[in-house]
Amino acid sequence: MYTKFALKDIFYFCYWLLLVSNSITAQSSSQDRPNILFFITDDQSWVHTSFAGERAINTPGFDKIASEGVYFENAISASPSCSPSRGAIITGQEIWRLGEAAQLFSAVPIELSKLSFPLILENNGYHIGYTQKGWAPNDFDIYGWERYPLGKSYNESQNEPLTNEIVRNNYFGNFKKFLNDKDNDKPFLFWCGTSEPHRAFEKGSGNENTININKISVPGFLPDVPEIRSDISDYLLEIKWADNHLEKIIDLLESLGQLNNTLIIVTSD
Repeated sequence: MYTKFALKDIFYFCYWLLLVSNSITAQSSSQDRPNILFFITDDQSWVHTSFAGERAINTPGFDKIASEGVYFENAISASPSCSPSRGAIITGQEIWRLGEAAQLFSAVPIELSKLSFPLILENNGYHIGYTQKGWAPNDFDIYGWERYPLGKSYNESQNEPLTNEIVRNNYFGNFKKFLNDKDNDKPFLFWCGTSEPHRAFEKGSGNENTININKISVPGFLPDVPEIRSDISDYLLEIKWADNHLEKIIDLLESLGQLNNTLIIVTSD
């Protein structure tokens, strides 16, 4: 039996993660310990998935997690800024306990290495790694971190993106490389941090890639004009791109017989 989580909003659940970490480390070193896939998009709003009612795109990867797992309808963000939000997730700390790391482009105090749940899991036998955007854009060299808090980076696999503004990172391919590096008897934690759907977008790319702007629901605080609909469709295209990688990762885990023992968490920062 496995548990899968889909998070409706920018979700601060670090205390829960630390509890999970402590529970896992208390278990034996057998393969029964769950794998963990943490899939986090950049600047995505909770309303823009087909599970949540978005009509202009389909997000089958997210929808599978949401429909078969737990879908959080109320959530709290640690910070309205990406880096401190990620720092709070990784360390389980409120942002005012992160020191300099509560700011963008800042150094991260070395004391926080003792609270970083991926490193805690690594010290207890987990194979850990990440791709693309981790705890960023912070500096870990100033205070001499011996180990990046998410482990080894996997960014070698590249693919041809749909637009000039989508990064070339093949998230799915890098996850496969991560799994190939893993010892068979080790559980894993993989952090997949997509750069999408963070701006900038390639203008007109959504409409050019079959996203129907007439199905878009324009927020009430924006004028409902073609330019706004086009911009939203460019944003939705990037969400669809990221979700395609998530879907392929889920399918791979299922084909390897690992899905039933993998905790999958999907959120945005």
